[in-house]
Amino acid sequence: MAAYGHAVLLITSDLVEMVTLADRIAVMCGFHVCGEVANDHVYDSVGRKVMGLIHADAPT
Repeated sequence: MAAYGHAVLLITSDLVEMVTLADRIAVMCGFHVCGEVANDHVYDSVGRKVMGLIHADAPT
């Protein structure tokens, strides 16, 4: 579908799946988007960015 210009929404908590399939990753915390990561498909760098967004918004 994406190859034909259609948007595809993938909802997952699996980081490997995200890095493999997504072009952009929106991180949600507390029912709102707390950030977006452009996916370069490099697991380590994308994982650090995603986890940084999750933990930056986590309650202390």
